[in-house]
Amino acid sequence: VAGGAAKTTIPPGGNWTFTAIFVPRDLGMAHGLLTIETSKGSFQYPIQGDGVPNAYRATPLVDVKISSGLSFKPTFELYNPHPEPLHISEVYTNQGFLHLVLPSDASKGASKRGQGRKS
Repeated sequence: VAGGAAKTTIPPGGNWTFTAIFVPRDLGMAHGLLTIETSKGSFQYPIQGDGVPNAYRATPLVDVKISSGLSFKPTFELYNPHPEPLHISEVYTNQGFLHLVLPSDASKGASKRGQGRKS
């Protein structure tokens, strides 16, 4: 659960649902433990996921160190492995420290055959 979850009270017989996002850094199996702290104590839930090759050739942005107050403007590329156009309907983040700026022209930044954007 990114950044922790808000405190929640579950009524007797009730349920609470949350989303955990698996973002592998490497290919292969990754194992972890999800710890849930409650008023009745804590319990652990084993989790695992399998990092597989990404058909869109997206690469993670990890282990970047940036001094406070400075901007970092990486370029992200997505490859379209499909025989028809890939329409991007939304790009979002739930991280407060990130600000996304997308091209205002739908065709800006796109190129054929994964050649990347020409600057």
